[in-house]
Amino acid sequence: EHDQAAAIEAVQRADAILPPDRQPATLRARRLATEAFAWASAGESSKAEEKAIEALSVLAEFRAAIAATDLRASTSELAVDVVHLLVDLLAEQNRYDEMVQVVDTARASITNPPPVKPPSDPDITPLLGSVRELASEAQGETSEEDAVPETLVEAERTYEAAVRPADRQRRDLTLPDDTIGLALMSGTERLIGVTIDGDSITPTSATPLDTLHGLLDELRASLVRPVEQWDGIVRITSSIDTLLIPQDLARDRPIVISPPAWMVTFPWTLLPSLRDRAVTVSPRLSNFVAADDLEADPPASALLVAGPHLETGIEELGRVGSSYTDAQTLIDPAAEREAVLAQLAATDVLHVACHARFRADNPLFSYLELSDGSLHVHELEGAGTVPDIVVLAACDSAAVAGTGLEFTGFVSVLLGLGVRTVVAAVSPVPDTATTSAVMASFHEHLSSGGRPSVALAEARRSAPDTPLGTLSAHTFQVFGWG
Repeated sequence: EHDQAAAIEAVQRADAILPPDRQPATLRARRLATEAFAWASAGESSKAEEKAIEALSVLAEFRAAIAATDLRASTSELAVDVVHLLVDLLAEQNRYDEMVQVVDTARASITNPPPVKPPSDPDITPLLGSVRELASEAQGETSEEDAVPETLVEAERTYEAAVRPADRQRRDLTLPDDTIGLALMSGTERLIGVTIDGDSITPTSATPLDTLHGLLDELRASLVRPVEQWDGIVRITSSIDTLLIPQDLARDRPIVISPPAWMVTFPWTLLPSLRDRAVTVSPRLSNFVAADDLEADPPASALLVAGPHLETGIEELGRVGSSYTDAQTLIDPAAEREAVLAQLAATDVLHVACHARFRADNPLFSYLELSDGSLHVHELEGAGTVPDIVVLAACDSAAVAGTGLEFTGFVSVLLGLGVRTVVAAVSPVPDTATTSAVMASFHEHLSSGGRPSVALAEARRSAPDTPLGTLSAHTFQVFGWG
């Protein structure tokens, strides 16, 4: 970035050692990123953009082939600087619609990609047959050593595109008429905000990252002792609200927020202008749009789980269960891991009230505390059919790790398994009657056909207007579709 000549020389040395088409994916991506930054430093925006998009494409192919959630999340960090560069380049040219598409595509692996189709799939069998036929013809032709006919290369590309996930393609970002979107995208030095209303995209903010990170650090420190630090929390959230949320944002519709990974678990509804709003956090707007296209009846069945060492857990499940025609309960000591996993496929809603621990050093070993021990995040990855909606009424159950384009935690794994909506806590959950009342009210509205974000917004209104009451209501956020 700072020495164009040295950067290009490094690329040339790498190419001399190993031709680009034989380089490992991560090396090719770094090579392309180096060229992108070199061209940007030289003021050649179009060339920088071309190389940056190539780098992201290489990384997307590489990440799609990785099955392990934590490894895929770690490799996404390679793409961060490239995405920041693209955001800067597109912002300079006021190309905000393309910026939203680029960032949405770069976040493609936030949820697990769909599985690769097997060769027996009827949709791809003819394509594989074409590859075999052309390969057979190529073997009988006289050509230069190692040369591959272009027709065979094109057939292989078509086949690979069919068997691999299509998640890296441009996807529809047109939000439903009853929802407004706010996309927040990191550049090198600023967080760019745009609103999305239907198919209209409007720039709304450009917040210096240093300023925002300073406020977030203050907020995290204050939330350690929230009741005592309440005045400070109000001041900080008001400042963040002014920086990020357009004051003319339509207030009569639910809002979906698409933030970078490091703001996924921010307590959005503590912001004054979002306090009474129906808010959903969806890292990929296109996932929200796709989920909104799916029709679903109001949930009728629920699996309700209460782990050990809770003061209000049993009472909470009793109130929640009254909202469903078919409610199964697993209360300590019956709330065992195998019992929970075995019943996931037979219920519309899973509600778990328990203690939890987030492992920042190894997020896939974060766990929910059940009667017979810990239910780890990685154990959920082996689940088959999952409920449409999962509620984790556990402290910091929404906590994630990830500084790149992706994050790892209960939320990402559940969304990746196909759960449509996750309701989880972004901070400690007060074990109080207020929390139980909010959860009971949420399920009452949900089972009556309310969208999850609307149901939670209605439930929050039942909480007392005190620091503890506000925290009890606003620790829960809706992720995915709401």
